[in-house]
Amino acid sequence: MRFIVISCRLDVITDISVKQVSQSPELPFSFAARSRSPCHPARHAIFVRSLFCDKVAPFESAKEDWLAMSRLYTVMAGVADVATHFGAEIPASVGVPPETIEGNPGLVVLESGYRRLLKLMSWGFPRLTREMRLRGDPPGRIGLVADLTNPMWEHLVVDQRYRCLIPLTHFANPNGDPGEKTRTWFSVTGEPLVAWAGFCRNTSEFGPVYAGMTMTANALVEPYNDRMPVLLARSEYDSWLHGTIQDVIAFQFRPPVASESMTILNTEDRWKSGKLPPQLQPQMAFF
Repeated sequence: MRFIVISCRLDVITDISVKQVSQSPELPFSFAARSRSPCHPARHAIFVRSLFCDKVAPFESAKEDWLAMSRLYTVMAGVADVATHFGAEIPASVGVPPETIEGNPGLVVLESGYRRLLKLMSWGFPRLTREMRLRGDPPGRIGLVADLTNPMWEHLVVDQRYRCLIPLTHFANPNGDPGEKTRTWFSVTGEPLVAWAGFCRNTSEFGPVYAGMTMTANALVEPYNDRMPVLLARSEYDSWLHGTIQDVIAFQFRPPVASESMTILNTEDRWKSGKLPPQLQPQMAFF
């Protein structure tokens, strides 16, 4: 596998390098740290392109974003507990949705100045393909960020202003045959609340929106889906919100949360039932 890294500042190409790297999932983007100039979102962008001799790049198109991971998660905690965990201020109108699916409101934590704010935004950036425009279709939604080089994301992801934290306690994947799929929930064992690495911004189509970054699934999740959220430990929140593009790439391509550190809960609830199992109770007493 060959990767070409081009770092551009204004109209001057400051660094071009071609590296041979291993197929190991732990290594593909280790070269990103070789960029010679600091990443300033207004002046500097890193574009990563992969060239394959015998296969298609796994993150080459928006279709991969569209199909990568199921779009259902929940926050089994009160809004005050979420705010306390993230050190965020709570506007009076903010509550915790019982579950979040793409297109519906979800909680995000963003920074403004030196303050963290808890906000409700709708899940999913507007997506309007050429074919959709030709048909006169309205914009769709895309709430998952898998390919950082996709033109939809490549300038957004380098800018720290668009980073956010997405609180969650459990995410779900469908299980079963078409038409009979049920909800299977996943959580981090012993962690009452975690953050999903996210991006957010205002849009003319839907107003404030957000999306979550995905990564290769661990062995527990993989039988249900080959992608899962990029989950952050509490000690990593600042690194995500203020890190460079190299940090963003490192978060996505590091090993996922270990299977042994996660809990799976299979249910008989239909995928579109809106039901949260009684076993999924808030665990905020751990704080």
